[in-house]
Amino acid sequence: MSTGRWGWRGIVAAVVAVVATFWLEPSASAGTGTLTVATVVMDGTAAAWGTTEVAGAVAYDTATLTPTGATPPTPTGTLTYSLFTNGTCNGTASKTETVTLKADGTVPAGSSTTALAAGSYSYSAAYAGDTSYAAATGPCEPFTVGKAPTSVTSAVDDAATSGAWSGGELAGAKAYDVATVAGGVAGLTATGSVTYSLFKNATCSGTASTTDTETLAGGVAPKSTATAALGAGSYSFGATYSGDASYATSTAPCAPFSVGATLALSPQSPSTPPSGSIAFSASGGTPPYTFSLSTNGSGGTIGASTGAYTAGTAGGTSDTVLVKDSAGATASTTVTVTAGLAVVPANPSVWPRDSVAFQAEGGVSPYTWALATNASGGSISATTGEYTAGATAGVTDVVKVTDGAGSTATTNVKVGAGVTITPASPTVSVGTSIDFLAQGGNGIGFTWAMVSSGSGGTIHASTGSYTAGGTPGTDVVGVTDSLGNAGSTTVTVTLAAKPGADGGVDGGGSDAGRRPDGGAADGGGDGSALAVDGGLLLDGALPDGGPGGFVNGSGCSVGAGRASGAGSRLAWGVLGLALLVARRRRRSSRKGAAGRSMARGT
Repeated sequence: MSTGRWGWRGIVAAVVAVVATFWLEPSASAGTGTLTVATVVMDGTAAAWGTTEVAGAVAYDTATLTPTGATPPTPTGTLTYSLFTNGTCNGTASKTETVTLKADGTVPAGSSTTALAAGSYSYSAAYAGDTSYAAATGPCEPFTVGKAPTSVTSAVDDAATSGAWSGGELAGAKAYDVATVAGGVAGLTATGSVTYSLFKNATCSGTASTTDTETLAGGVAPKSTATAALGAGSYSFGATYSGDASYATSTAPCAPFSVGATLALSPQSPSTPPSGSIAFSASGGTPPYTFSLSTNGSGGTIGASTGAYTAGTAGGTSDTVLVKDSAGATASTTVTVTAGLAVVPANPSVWPRDSVAFQAEGGVSPYTWALATNASGGSISATTGEYTAGATAGVTDVVKVTDGAGSTATTNVKVGAGVTITPASPTVSVGTSIDFLAQGGNGIGFTWAMVSSGSGGTIHASTGSYTAGGTPGTDVVGVTDSLGNAGSTTVTVTLAAKPGADGGVDGGGSDAGRRPDGGAADGGGDGSALAVDGGLLLDGALPDGGPGGFVNGSGCSVGAGRASGAGSRLAWGVLGLALLVARRRRRSSRKGAAGRSMARGT
């Protein structure tokens, strides 16, 4: 029995020994190689952390693993970054982040922190080890965040209006100060307080007469408590921000203001033309006085110590004259600056060479006239404003006047169209008449003339009725209005050839004539048939043979059969007479003379 009991005890002892051996002996997978961990803390600009970072900055850690040995294997595994809110890596980390090593053994950087408050911080980087290397931890990396700088500005307000202190407040007015703390960074709201101090001088010197401390709410400083009613004199407000854990203290520039006695300015509500002058004076308050223009619509000036005011060149506006005494009291008045310099008539339209008598209104005499733009080639009297347009039509001149104060005004002058002739550039047959029509210019007193008369043409001087001469060529017809504006057109005078029945031209060579059926006339000859003013002019002997004849524009048959010698001369005489009669008939009727063709005789 006892033997069996001891047998079981031996079995248990053996199992315990095996388990103990398994758990207590080092794992065969743990690495034994060594490496070092080096770290660098970086700021939000990817630069190594320095000494200038202040509240609101962000940080992240970087690590580098350096194995020992000649040909060490590439480390693998993970590394853990730990951020501490102290400079010694003690206690519990406020943030940890584990990253996996890259294939080449490099360690990814940690992620950036949120905006850091001022204070001391530290990073620790711990490598977990792998099958080749034992775990390793880098040295503690302390770094600090300084307080962010701040600035304070303040503005004095009038308690009665809740608006900015104007300087015109008189005894009995109340004031308060409004401070603004600047320099805050995103994610860190400023806390603390602002202390307002009121001084009975303009320099914030000496002991404050009252103080008032206000606590920031949401990073904003409340305004101070309003003062009691103030007497005449000089005052100033000082404002100091206390700072907090992340923000440095700061003090606003001194904000002086004054309360004055009753002050008067004269004259009140005056008026003046542009460039006019007014002498202003002040009374009451506390001398000396300082004059200025609080609004300056005219572009005027005023003597700061004398009150001598001169309006600017702009009219139809107003200026505001302000006077301030040595105690800060103010008074003001409005100066009405009347309408400025103008040119009349405004924007007139004229014909070329026409005249306009311009006048100046407003401003200060004397006036000087000129042409700012002279597209027409016009002129103007510098002293009288009498303007005469030039000969160039369809353009715009600009008239400018300058008054004795240097103000200027302009107006446009539209120069109308020149003289034109209708119809333009016609083509007519010899002896034809045209009634020309003139347009443009000043529209009156047109006089017609032949500029040149290559055809021997003529024109009626007053009606424009033109008659072409008897010689083909070119005439130039001209017309002039009563101002001397001229126009012209070219008339082409032709001796048109008469088309034959088959679309050709009668005459030429020995077959000058043609039969009514379009065939060639019998016989020969050296004459040619030309249509003139609807008739037929035969230049040379009448064609020989053939029964045909020639018919002029009046329907007269001339020259049938063969002609020579005296017969030919007789035929020519008859033909010329017929042509003359036909031409005179057409002139009297003026209907279709130029377009009528000469019919061939049968």
